Amino acid sequence: MKRWYNLDVAVEPLPFSGLEDPTHMISGSGSLSGRDADLVDSEYTYTGDAILEDGHLSFAIVQEIENALGTATIFTTGSFDLATASGTQTVVDCTGDALICSDIENGSTALYVAQDLDAADPDEISWGIDAAVDLGSFGVADSASTFDAARISG
Repeated sequence: MKRWYNLDVAVEPLPFSGLEDPTHMISGSGSLSGRDADLVDSEYTYTGDAILEDGHLSFAIVQEIENALGTATIFTTGSFDLATASGTQTVVDCTGDALICSDIENGSTALYVAQDLDAADPDEISWGIDAAVDLGSFGVADSASTFDAARISG
């Protein structure tokens, strides 16, 4: 039997590794339901980092998507004001199956509104995002997601 030495394997780097010195860890889940067809019906899982500072929550979120078209991961960064629940988000990258990532534009920035924001306890902040999404030839779908940002102890 021959031993393996100096095995070099190319590994794609992630588009980002999160925020430096985060104060909170983000977790969440969501779903997408097509109005006219179930082909795009999806389940989401969210993970990420956040920094709470001066009434603003800055985040780096990884969204893992699974549906009949395959799997993909969307990387976003952004921030929102805890008083107004509004801010912006920017798509960093989408990796995975081409059909899922086809209409996602890297570097695009959009308004971000944290719905049902509960920031009464700064150690445990929660919010949701409900939106109608135009999926081009796949029609319109309804998306509903919930997020929790829990303070990192230590």
